[in-house]
Amino acid sequence: MSFLETVAAPIRPASSVLRPAAAALRPVLLPRLLVEAAADVRSIAISTRELTVAVSQLADIDRRVGVLEDEVTKMRQAVESMGADVAHVRESTEPLRRLAGRRARRRAKSVEGL
Repeated sequence: MSFLETVAAPIRPASSVLRPAAAALRPVLLPRLLVEAAADVRSIAISTRELTVAVSQLADIDRRVGVLEDEVTKMRQAVESMGADVAHVRESTEPLRRLAGRRARRRAKSVEGL
């Protein structure tokens, strides 16, 4: 459609284009609309309850995760502090390990000699 055709087109009155709101609502449809609105309100109420439960559960999970993070941090610190103790024990038992190695070699030689 060209510009001239648009300008030359007859203008319709606004009343034929726009209907009043009351014309869209027919009294016959009112009971069905009320039933649909009530169903929508029920659906919204159910969803709201479910969301409330979900939010509560998420808050509980968040608290538990926070506690677990604290426990993991404490365990890491304990393991790191044990590292020095383990190194000390290894150093202390090194002579025993060497002795056990010598003894094993002697037994192997004696078994070979038989």
